[in-house]
Amino acid sequence: MLCDRCGVPAYVQVMLDTGGMLSWCAHHYREYQEALFAYAISVQDERYLLEAK
Repeated sequence: MLCDRCGVPAYVQVMLDTGGMLSWCAHHYREYQEALFAYAISVQDERYLLEAK
């Protein structure tokens, strides 16, 4: 998956209360994390995979 904001590999997927899903790179997830919590019903965070590289 690619980040919906910039197109680089996404490590976080956010399911929204509207039924949509957003994919984020680590950078953009950190930037928008607080705002997303108002609309997120689940967050799949795989940023730990970045440490393995």
